[in-house]
Amino acid sequence: MVESRYVLYGLIAGVIAGAVGSALFILCVGVDNLIKFTYDVTYEELVATGIPPKNASQIASEAVKGSSFLYFLTPIGPVINMLIFGSLMGALQDHLVRKGFTPVASAVVAGGLFVLLFNVLPLYALSALYGGVFVNVLLKYVNPWVIFIPSLTYVGLLIMFSAFKGPWARLRFGKPKYY
Repeated sequence: MVESRYVLYGLIAGVIAGAVGSALFILCVGVDNLIKFTYDVTYEELVATGIPPKNASQIASEAVKGSSFLYFLTPIGPVINMLIFGSLMGALQDHLVRKGFTPVASAVVAGGLFVLLFNVLPLYALSALYGGVFVNVLLKYVNPWVIFIPSLTYVGLLIMFSAFKGPWARLRFGKPKYY
Protein backbone atom coordinates (compact mmCIF):
# COMPACT_ATOMS: atom_id res chain seq x y z
CA MET A 1 0.00 0.00 0.00
CA VAL A 2 1.10 3.53 -0.67
CA GLU A 3 0.19 6.61 1.31
CA SER A 4 -0.75 8.79 -1.62
CA ARG A 5 -2.66 8.26 -4.82
CA TYR A 6 -0.07 10.36 -6.65
CA VAL A 7 2.75 8.07 -5.60
CA LEU A 8 0.62 5.15 -6.76
CA TYR A 9 -0.05 6.92 -10.04
CA GLY A 10 3.70 7.49 -10.43
CA LEU A 11 4.40 3.81 -9.75
CA ILE A 12 1.78 2.61 -12.23
CA ALA A 13 2.85 5.11 -14.90
CA GLY A 14 6.49 4.14 -14.29
CA VAL A 15 5.88 0.42 -14.75
CA ILE A 16 3.84 0.99 -17.93
CA ALA A 17 6.41 3.42 -19.34
CA GLY A 18 9.21 0.99 -18.45
CA ALA A 19 7.39 -1.80 -20.28
CA VAL A 20 7.02 0.51 -23.29
CA GLY A 21 10.75 1.28 -23.10
CA SER A 22 11.63 -2.41 -22.92
CA ALA A 23 9.38 -3.23 -25.87
CA LEU A 24 10.89 -0.39 -27.90
CA PHE A 25 14.38 -1.57 -27.03
CA ILE A 26 13.64 -5.12 -28.14
CA LEU A 27 11.85 -4.04 -31.32
CA CYS A 28 13.96 -1.06 -32.40
CA VAL A 29 17.43 -1.72 -31.03
CA GLY A 30 17.80 -5.42 -30.29
CA VAL A 31 20.63 -7.33 -28.69
CA ASP A 32 22.74 -7.39 -31.87
CA ASN A 33 22.88 -3.61 -32.04
CA LEU A 34 23.55 -3.47 -28.29
CA ILE A 35 26.61 -5.67 -28.81
CA LYS A 36 27.79 -3.48 -31.71
CA PHE A 37 27.14 -0.35 -29.62
CA THR A 38 29.16 -1.74 -26.70
CA TYR A 39 32.02 -2.60 -29.04
CA ASP A 40 31.99 0.81 -30.76
CA VAL A 41 31.88 2.81 -27.53
CA THR A 42 34.67 0.76 -25.97
CA TYR A 43 36.79 0.96 -29.13
CA GLU A 44 36.32 4.73 -29.57
CA GLU A 45 37.15 5.44 -25.93
CA LEU A 46 40.28 3.26 -26.04
CA VAL A 47 41.51 4.92 -29.23
CA ALA A 48 40.81 8.34 -27.72
CA THR A 49 43.04 7.48 -24.75
CA GLY A 50 45.96 6.67 -27.05
CA ILE A 51 45.78 2.89 -27.36
CA PRO A 52 46.71 1.71 -30.88
CA PRO A 53 43.64 0.74 -32.97
CA LYS A 54 44.69 -2.92 -33.30
CA ASN A 55 45.02 -3.33 -29.54
CA ALA A 56 41.84 -1.32 -28.95
CA SER A 57 39.93 -3.65 -31.26
CA GLN A 58 41.15 -6.71 -29.37
CA ILE A 59 40.34 -5.19 -25.97
CA ALA A 60 36.88 -4.07 -27.16
CA SER A 61 36.15 -7.59 -28.45
CA GLU A 62 37.12 -9.05 -25.07
CA ALA A 63 34.97 -6.50 -23.26
CA VAL A 64 31.96 -7.44 -25.38
CA LYS A 65 32.53 -11.14 -24.71
CA GLY A 66 32.97 -10.49 -20.98
CA SER A 67 29.75 -8.53 -20.66
CA SER A 68 27.59 -10.76 -22.86
CA PHE A 69 26.00 -12.47 -19.86
CA LEU A 70 24.40 -9.15 -18.89
CA TYR A 71 22.53 -8.60 -22.16
CA PHE A 72 19.53 -10.67 -21.07
CA LEU A 73 18.94 -8.12 -18.27
CA THR A 74 18.50 -5.16 -20.63
CA PRO A 75 14.71 -5.53 -21.05
CA ILE A 76 14.25 -5.66 -17.26
CA GLY A 77 16.30 -2.53 -16.54
CA PRO A 78 13.89 0.10 -17.90
CA VAL A 79 10.98 -1.33 -15.90
CA ILE A 80 12.96 -1.24 -12.64
CA ASN A 81 14.37 2.23 -13.34
CA MET A 82 11.02 3.70 -14.29
CA LEU A 83 9.40 2.13 -11.22
CA ILE A 84 11.93 3.80 -8.92
CA PHE A 85 11.93 7.14 -10.73
CA GLY A 86 8.14 7.02 -11.03
CA SER A 87 7.77 6.68 -7.28
CA LEU A 88 10.08 9.66 -6.75
CA MET A 89 8.18 11.83 -9.21
CA GLY A 90 4.88 10.65 -7.70
CA ALA A 91 6.13 11.79 -4.30
CA LEU A 92 7.08 15.13 -5.83
CA GLN A 93 3.62 15.41 -7.38
CA ASP A 94 2.01 14.63 -4.01
CA HIS A 95 4.16 17.30 -2.36
CA LEU A 96 3.18 19.87 -4.99
CA VAL A 97 -0.52 19.05 -4.58
CA ARG A 98 -0.21 19.51 -0.83
CA LYS A 99 1.44 22.90 -1.46
CA GLY A 100 -1.57 24.06 -3.48
CA PHE A 101 -0.88 23.07 -7.08
CA THR A 102 -3.68 21.44 -9.02
CA PRO A 103 -3.14 17.73 -9.72
CA VAL A 104 -2.70 18.36 -13.46
CA ALA A 105 -0.25 21.24 -12.94
CA SER A 106 1.75 19.17 -10.48
CA ALA A 107 1.79 16.26 -12.97
CA VAL A 108 3.12 18.59 -15.68
CA VAL A 109 5.82 19.95 -13.35
CA ALA A 110 6.82 16.47 -12.11
CA GLY A 111 6.78 15.09 -15.66
CA GLY A 112 8.81 17.97 -17.05
CA LEU A 113 11.36 17.56 -14.28
CA PHE A 114 11.42 13.82 -15.01
CA VAL A 115 12.27 14.37 -18.69
CA LEU A 116 14.85 17.00 -17.81
CA LEU A 117 16.58 14.97 -15.07
CA PHE A 118 16.47 11.53 -16.65
CA ASN A 119 16.76 12.25 -20.38
CA VAL A 120 18.09 15.67 -21.29
CA LEU A 121 20.61 16.17 -18.49
CA PRO A 122 22.26 12.71 -18.79
CA LEU A 123 22.65 13.07 -22.56
CA TYR A 124 24.14 16.53 -22.13
CA ALA A 125 26.47 15.32 -19.35
CA LEU A 126 27.64 12.32 -21.40
CA SER A 127 28.26 14.57 -24.37
CA ALA A 128 30.26 17.00 -22.24
CA LEU A 129 32.26 14.29 -20.43
CA TYR A 130 33.12 12.16 -23.45
CA GLY A 131 33.44 14.89 -26.05
CA GLY A 132 30.39 13.74 -27.94
CA VAL A 133 31.80 10.28 -28.73
CA PHE A 134 29.29 8.40 -26.58
CA VAL A 135 26.25 10.34 -27.79
CA ASN A 136 27.34 10.11 -31.44
CA VAL A 137 27.75 6.34 -31.20
CA LEU A 138 24.46 6.08 -29.29
CA LEU A 139 22.59 7.99 -31.99
CA LYS A 140 24.17 5.73 -34.61
CA TYR A 141 22.29 2.75 -33.13
CA VAL A 142 19.29 4.29 -31.36
CA ASN A 143 16.75 6.70 -32.77
CA PRO A 144 16.34 9.71 -30.41
CA TRP A 145 12.61 9.02 -30.19
CA VAL A 146 13.33 5.59 -28.72
CA ILE A 147 15.21 7.39 -25.95
CA PHE A 148 12.42 9.88 -25.21
CA ILE A 149 9.21 7.86 -25.81
CA PRO A 150 9.24 6.03 -22.44
CA SER A 151 9.59 9.32 -20.54
CA LEU A 152 6.92 11.00 -22.65
CA THR A 153 4.68 7.98 -22.03
CA TYR A 154 5.27 8.42 -18.31
CA VAL A 155 4.37 12.11 -18.46
CA GLY A 156 1.23 11.44 -20.51
CA LEU A 157 0.05 8.70 -18.15
CA LEU A 158 0.75 10.82 -15.09
CA ILE A 159 -1.29 13.69 -16.53
CA MET A 160 -4.08 11.30 -17.57
CA PHE A 161 -4.23 9.67 -14.14
CA SER A 162 -4.36 13.09 -12.49
CA ALA A 163 -6.86 14.71 -14.86
CA PHE A 164 -9.47 12.01 -15.39
CA LYS A 165 -11.36 9.71 -13.09
CA GLY A 166 -11.09 6.17 -14.31
CA PRO A 167 -10.76 2.68 -12.90
CA TRP A 168 -7.43 3.70 -11.35
CA ALA A 169 -9.29 6.09 -9.01
CA ARG A 170 -10.79 3.11 -7.17
CA LEU A 171 -7.42 1.60 -6.27
CA ARG A 172 -6.98 1.46 -2.54
CA PHE A 173 -4.36 3.36 -0.70
CA GLY A 174 -4.01 4.29 2.92
CA LYS A 175 -1.75 5.34 5.70
CA PRO A 176 0.33 2.70 7.47
CA LYS A 177 -1.07 1.37 10.74
CA TYR A 178 2.22 1.77 12.57
CA TYR A 179 4.87 4.44 12.31
